[in-house]
Amino acid sequence: MIILLSPAKKLYEDLVRQDSNALGTPPYFQQETQQLLQVMQKKSAKQLQQLMGISEKLGALNHDRYQKMAQQKMAQGEAKQSPALLTFAGDVYQHLAAQDFSPADIDYAQKHLMILSGFYGLLRAQDFIMPYRLEMGVNLKIGKANNLADFWRNKITAYLQELLKAQDNPIILNLASNEYSRAVDSKAVSNFINVGFRQRRGNQLKNIGLFAKQARGALARAIIKTRTDTLDGVRQIKFNDYQYDDTLSNDTELMFVRAQE
Repeated sequence: MIILLSPAKKLYEDLVRQDSNALGTPPYFQQETQQLLQVMQKKSAKQLQQLMGISEKLGALNHDRYQKMAQQKMAQGEAKQSPALLTFAGDVYQHLAAQDFSPADIDYAQKHLMILSGFYGLLRAQDFIMPYRLEMGVNLKIGKANNLADFWRNKITAYLQELLKAQDNPIILNLASNEYSRAVDSKAVSNFINVGFRQRRGNQLKNIGLFAKQARGALARAIIKTRTDTLDGVRQIKFNDYQYDDTLSNDTELMFVRAQE
């Protein structure tokens, strides 16, 4: 089983280092990332600000990042970089809490956890990355593709199909957001299972974005810690007061619900 997650805008940049080459792996889509880098390096800070809808400060920060990136050095492990699993720092990753993973947990995550990325395409847990910001929803025209999701879709889907061949249970458990899920052709991948999270308040079920992000990280953590590798196993997991709800689930989506006071 492969778990899909979205990346995060917030990064643990203080973890970025040069001295862990033996522990990390290179991203799969280096040629495509280089292609994107060449486009992004040509944009001014103001253009990046407008393209990504970010502040002037963040526009300047990301302009500086792209100017400093050296793809050849990155491939050789000479540039500042760190494993993806430990670099992302948003709500999902705070609840994934990979900082306390054992070596066995990290090894399992490397084989079963994949992170969708607007800049790197698809990342394994230990793939080295450099600090960046490029969300999948950005309407950046690359070649014949009108946006990043279109640019990546066929490439990511083909890579996932290959990765599934090495899995005992060829299932994709999609814990990514809708924005990032668009970069995968779910109809072309067998056993693509979405996961939803709801909060029960009286007789109503609420879909609350912050809680959903936290739940994605917590469920991914539980799967890794328990080495769960089947849908039946996932259904049995109880985490953060969530429980699987069979009445709200179907063949293509698992729904977890928790009661709110």
